[in-house]
Amino acid sequence: MNFAGSPTKKGRLKMVEENLFFNSSQKYVVLDTETNSLNLVSTLPFEVSWIVADKYSVVEKYDEFLLWKDFKMSSGAAKITGFNKEDYLSKAIDPNIVYDRLSKYLLDPSYVIVGQNIINFDSYVIKNLQKSLGKPVDYSWLKRCVDTRALFIALQRNIKYNQADDFLAWQYKVLGDNDRRIKNSEKYMLDYFEIKHDQKKLHNALYDVEMLYKILMKLLPRFEVPDLAKGKM
Repeated sequence: MNFAGSPTKKGRLKMVEENLFFNSSQKYVVLDTETNSLNLVSTLPFEVSWIVADKYSVVEKYDEFLLWKDFKMSSGAAKITGFNKEDYLSKAIDPNIVYDRLSKYLLDPSYVIVGQNIINFDSYVIKNLQKSLGKPVDYSWLKRCVDTRALFIALQRNIKYNQADDFLAWQYKVLGDNDRRIKNSEKYMLDYFEIKHDQKKLHNALYDVEMLYKILMKLLPRFEVPDLAKGKM
């Protein structure tokens, strides 16, 4: 069974054993990046926010601004993110410090990494961040990644996940085959699951990840996502 319903006793036992949602001790890192452009080759984050959470609650919050030399912001990105230069400069710190804090969670194999369109956007941002700091480009965390956009599209299109398949490859396929008519913005998901939120705060990176955590907990019971942090692919 791949979606929530009324499984048999045998089916329930299988879900408890294999479904990520039923691993009550699992820790999640839900992250979001705000960037200076949409160019995946060169864009850099000026803000990275993430929360650390378990199945029941948020346990840590981080909202970090990165100080870049000769930082340039595209007008389109500034409008989308609500970028304020004075506010940014008052909070921004050495990007190496931010990356060291983030990588402690990102590269720790015990955490499941979660994001909205993290596969097709934030993964490139993180790669650019690593390269700009002279760090090794490390994609290992993608094998522990849950993309809420991929799950929501699959939910809307009734695409089932078979645990015999590679979960990351399945997410790539769902995203690649997406029907553009299917709405999948974070705002739409919040409305769909009837999650109370402040629309004015959306695109505030820390608020976005807090809301995304709530979306994640609505999505996970509907799929037999494997226990990613234990290496079950």
